Amino acid sequence: MAIGAEQAEPDVLDRAPRPPAEPILTRDLSLQILVLATLVSVSSLGVALRVQQLGGHWQSALFATLGLGQLGLALATRSDSQPIWRIPLRTNRMLSGAVVLSVVLVLAALYLPPLQHLLRTTGLGLDELLVVLAGAVLPALGAQAGVLLHRARRRP
Repeated sequence: MAIGAEQAEPDVLDRAPRPPAEPILTRDLSLQILVLATLVSVSSLGVALRVQQLGGHWQSALFATLGLGQLGLALATRSDSQPIWRIPLRTNRMLSGAVVLSVVLVLAALYLPPLQHLLRTTGLGLDELLVVLAGAVLPALGAQAGVLLHRARRRP
């Protein structure tokens, strides 16, 4: 719901209207969804494997990577034409609040004993947490590469 409070892009009225017969889920959008889902899956499984190699708690690392990776995607896909660094977080306070709250909840699931017991998670050490953060940022970087590619294709 918070992403729905995003302001319209500045050039939205300069764009040609979508053809009436065009489906909402276009081939390009379907490809974008497939690529981003693959990035989330591969980065999450890669983190789980790496943390397992380190002798850590791979299930908890997988949980954290999935959660934080999705939050990164929510921030990175706010615009089709503007990179993330050009859209201040303050323009959508509802999204900013939802992301902060979600990060707190992921951390609570990892570090608060009642939630650890309920969700069967284990707190991560610093080395595991760094691997999680590296893996969680990869899908957002992929989304931003897509935005930059989209911008390059739209330029005359």
